[in-house]
Amino acid sequence: MGSETGRISDSEQQMQTAAAQMLVNPSIAALLQGQHLPPGPRRADAADAAIALDTFERAAILPLTSACIDDAAGRQVACGHDAGSVIFPPALHETFSMLASGPGPGPGPGAGAATHKFASPVSARPSVSFVVALRGPTRLLGLVHFDMSAAMTHGSHLIVSHVAVCP
Repeated sequence: MGSETGRISDSEQQMQTAAAQMLVNPSIAALLQGQHLPPGPRRADAADAAIALDTFERAAILPLTSACIDDAAGRQVACGHDAGSVIFPPALHETFSMLASGPGPGPGPGAGAATHKFASPVSARPSVSFVVALRGPTRLLGLVHFDMSAAMTHGSHLIVSHVAVCP
């Protein structure tokens, strides 16, 4: 149990570090600026962001089912390829936004928070997300949610304490 909790804790730190790296990625920064981008550059930035998310998914300590970035308005702007063309439902975006909008330590990634269990739109299985706020110097720019099977978090006091049973 101790090594499993340590693995979860290490994974949370890894996800926070990945979020910090995403803040300095020019493609991700362009997607989060809140400006209207022409379709061509927007697609190119989204493709670059997907590659960054894919790279993290492959290196993650805990296996992820998907990883996505939402802007400050709660719009999904990029997902890794494991998510395919799935658009997460508005209720999940609202949950992610609520977790990210809490008080943060200032610019940079937030501390991160886990969601309650939900049926993944990617796998249709019980899942949880670890949500990390992406903050600029003066405002919330967006968030990244790292999604994993609820079975991967079993036994972790750090995440399971925040997980409710699926209806």
